[in-house]
Amino acid sequence: MEDIVPAIIIVGLAAVLFWILRTFSDNNTRRKLFETRAAIHRDLVNRFGSGEELIAYMSSPAGREVFGPAPAETPNPLKRILGAVQTGIVLVAVGAGLFVLSQSGWYGSDGRDGFAFLGILALALGAGFLISAFAAVKLSRRFGLITSPAGAPAASED
Repeated sequence: MEDIVPAIIIVGLAAVLFWILRTFSDNNTRRKLFETRAAIHRDLVNRFGSGEELIAYMSSPAGREVFGPAPAETPNPLKRILGAVQTGIVLVAVGAGLFVLSQSGWYGSDGRDGFAFLGILALALGAGFLISAFAAVKLSRRFGLITSPAGAPAASED
């Protein structure tokens, strides 16, 4: 059991670090988008000579579109499903590799249990991601969020 703990800690720290980096990256992208939108608004406001001209522009359809609320991010189920499939495939491959490594024994018996535990854990997580992606595809089609590709027969949802 003491062989497993350091491996679990390392994998857990790597996962948390990846999540933190991804969160910062997403927030940075959103921040840049809003800064760009604010700069465009600032430049447009500075181009008008008087407040009446600005109010007239803002009440026009073009002004309402420019100065209206920022467009909300539209959910993209295909992107999320593809991410789950990719993660699932990678975890299944890593899990299979670790499990095979645990059975080979070329390193001795010191880490056999640790490699087997991590391999089975990664296999289970990968299978979970793949099952989740499959369920998401079925539910997304049923709810009309995605449609079958052109030319492909629609799967029956019985």
